[in-house]
Amino acid sequence: MLFAATGGSFAEPAERRAERRVESDSSLSLVARARRAQDLALQRLLEIRSPSGAWNTVGDMNALGAAMFVIMLRTTGLIERTGADEQEMLLVRHMINQANPDGGFYKYPGSLSSRSVTALVVLALRMAIGDVPPRDRPASWLRRNGRIDNALADKVVATIARAESFLNRGKPRTTWTFEFDHMPALASLAAHAGVEKPSLRFPFHQALLVRALCVPFHSAVLNDTISRSRMLSGAARQISAIPRNAFPALSILYQSARIRNRRSRRLPELLRTYGGFRSLQRKTRRAARSLAARILDSQEENGGWCYNVYYTMFNVMALHEAGVPLDGPAIQKALAYLRRNMHPADDGGVFLNWIDPDIWSTSCAVLAYLWAPGRSAMDAAIRPSVEFLLRWQGEDGSFAFASGSRKFPDHDSTGLVLLALSVARETAEEELQLKICRALQQGTAYLVPAQNKRGGFSVYDKSIVRCKPRPFGFLRAAMFDPPSTDVTGRILWSLARLGYGRDHEVGRKGLRFLIRNQSRSGAWWCRWWAGYIAGAYFVLPAMSELGLQYGENPFPGDKLLTKAHAATMRCIAFLLEHQNADGGWGETTRADADAEYAGVGPSTPLHTAAAVWALLRCGYPADSPEVANGIEYLLSTMTPDGRWEDNQVTFTALPRTFYYTYPIMAYVVPLNALTEFLRACDAGGTSHVE
Repeated sequence: MLFAATGGSFAEPAERRAERRVESDSSLSLVARARRAQDLALQRLLEIRSPSGAWNTVGDMNALGAAMFVIMLRTTGLIERTGADEQEMLLVRHMINQANPDGGFYKYPGSLSSRSVTALVVLALRMAIGDVPPRDRPASWLRRNGRIDNALADKVVATIARAESFLNRGKPRTTWTFEFDHMPALASLAAHAGVEKPSLRFPFHQALLVRALCVPFHSAVLNDTISRSRMLSGAARQISAIPRNAFPALSILYQSARIRNRRSRRLPELLRTYGGFRSLQRKTRRAARSLAARILDSQEENGGWCYNVYYTMFNVMALHEAGVPLDGPAIQKALAYLRRNMHPADDGGVFLNWIDPDIWSTSCAVLAYLWAPGRSAMDAAIRPSVEFLLRWQGEDGSFAFASGSRKFPDHDSTGLVLLALSVARETAEEELQLKICRALQQGTAYLVPAQNKRGGFSVYDKSIVRCKPRPFGFLRAAMFDPPSTDVTGRILWSLARLGYGRDHEVGRKGLRFLIRNQSRSGAWWCRWWAGYIAGAYFVLPAMSELGLQYGENPFPGDKLLTKAHAATMRCIAFLLEHQNADGGWGETTRADADAEYAGVGPSTPLHTAAAVWALLRCGYPADSPEVANGIEYLLSTMTPDGRWEDNQVTFTALPRTFYYTYPIMAYVVPLNALTEFLRACDAGGTSHVE
């Protein structure tokens, strides 16, 4: 029950895996079966590619996106537009099927019910059907939505009743997760939306984030102090790009809701500060226009903001509050972006795909394809994908997490794309090779200055916030962008291939950062992938690229490299100690909250492949029983059509708070492990550095 309660999922029973082993051709050796599985996995990987050459990711995470879309339609008046009521009906149909047995709604599949998400779903459902008592017939719903049958309407009312019962029970005494930070701003919209606000007690950190950050940000714009103060502008740049881009919208929503709600306890104070209610309204409107201009400037060419639907819906509501017309180009482009991210659900409704990181996914797939033997960047199957990556490089040499997002680049995606392009360059012909070399040169010029003075890399900014060798909490992750070991490992791996190796100061500073932030267990905690096994998956290949592999220390005269080699050996020992009896590896999101769960969990194909890949990449023998058992596990869990089913929520948006699935990784990581295993076997039992 422990793993099920914390977002994990049980692996396939050992008996079933044994049956599948028997069903396979037992006359084939492990290497032959791995080679056959590799060919099948490559074929399957190419089948899921889009016509543009990119790999897209679609996933249904929770009811939050649907709830926010309904709230956006109702608070802005967009519900009156053609087709909006039908979209609302389909979202509601899917939303009511996302509840947990206790009546609450989860933040991600398999997690405990979240009070914030549940309150927002209740708010959205009440906005959709009208604020009717649970026992009354939802006549207003039926009048406005003639296509809705009585059975669905009754389900909605019953869902509201169960959810409110969950909210009224009080907060559970034992829970290790935290709540979302930005929900008070949306819940406060109910003050002027004609809907009673659901009963909800917000934790302390929500008030800290919204009241202590959004409101002062709004007030600073009122007084025009941020742009005139070097200290304030410098401090603002240390806040992570994600909340920094959300502050304008949240400030508009929160401040407008406070002013409209005449019962606000801070209203008298605001009136004294700004000289009366009319003066406060004028200054607030002026500040809202200034903030709206910032929002409009940051809109991407595809109509969204920050390449995800949540920020887009926040900004649409904020622009409406600031007076931007609903039929204007900005809001219409945003609505088109949101509609493109709606996908049909199995229950007859629709869900919002919260993010589609196609640049990241395509980079991973290109690497998996090109690492396979006999593959070339000039192959018709992969050249469009390489061209796709080149097409989305920014003028400064950067890349973003998703296409269509030129205003929100990041170091991590840039490093991964450069790694993919550096591998593609080896087999490209002259014309394509020149394009790749130009992109690598520009990308390196963008990436190298992003290293901070301690040697680490952050995702978005050159942060001065320190990293720690243990999981950092919600506030640090939500508000700042500290350097992390997984991001640093990925970027060092890429830069080492481009000439910034162990003899270059960039490589040596990165090694110092990784040594300093290794945990006591020998692993590295991963910021963007829950737990510690992923840290080995990203850091050990970087160590290998820098010449640090399993075995004797090749640099006894260099103190830094000697320490780095010892760190590599400790991480290998961590992986070997945490292999499960079935040959696989596993870990759950619980590891982010409790280090005792590092490397502990039921085996999954994703974690097993990550561990096997890391061991082989740093030179661990391919003929060892640990590697052989891991490969056997991967072969036994592979489906007949060449993929691996891994539904465990593993990837991190906010540690301890919000996790998501990333289906493409269940294709490429096991494929990489098989490729590296076969390469090591062909080389005589050990892996090698390219």
